[in-house]
Amino acid sequence: MIRLATNGRDITGANDLWSDTDIIITQTNYHHPDITSGMHTNGPASVWVRFGDVDEWFCFGRYKMFHILRAWNSGGREAVMNLLEALE
Repeated sequence: MIRLATNGRDITGANDLWSDTDIIITQTNYHHPDITSGMHTNGPASVWVRFGDVDEWFCFGRYKMFHILRAWNSGGREAVMNLLEALE
């Protein structure tokens, strides 16, 4: 899991800098990132995104994580959501 501030800075380990405007990006073989044990898929991991700790998780499937990072750095939340809409 990686957590980035709005300026693109990695603040994963800096809990005192976390805010609701951050982006959290993770990948997992489970059907949801909040699941940590039990049945998982044997295939490639899915990439999941959440904004801050209060938003829902959005699944990007097997999309490359660097595309999401590039969208975040270029246009923030709006650019990431536009990327998600383009995948649907």
